[in-house]
Amino acid sequence: MTDAVSVKGMWEGAYQYSSSSDVGDFPFKARLTENDGKVSGLVVEEDLNQGTGTIRAQIEGTIEGRVIRFTKTYIEASNTYARPVEYDCEVNTEGDRITGTWRLPDDGGTFSMRRVG
Repeated sequence: MTDAVSVKGMWEGAYQYSSSSDVGDFPFKARLTENDGKVSGLVVEEDLNQGTGTIRAQIEGTIEGRVIRFTKTYIEASNTYARPVEYDCEVNTEGDRITGTWRLPDDGGTFSMRRVG
């Protein structure tokens, strides 16, 4: 059993594609809340489809101890962003870093984020 750690707050991070590891990191910001074993929040990241601007997504999931599982669903997104993204991750013991994996039916990768507030 892992000790519970709060993830409520502001986070900054980056994700990577397993299929295109040579393209680098894609930054994002997230605001997370939690209540009674549930995690939710808002993510803002670059709109890779348009090349300019940002796109927003909601997350909904669960936290048990330090293990988090959530689904990210883009808000008012183009067809490129129509599919939900599944995440499996873990909070470090200090509660200031989250690392894990993300997946779509045809792609996936890794991500990490650090608490900034």
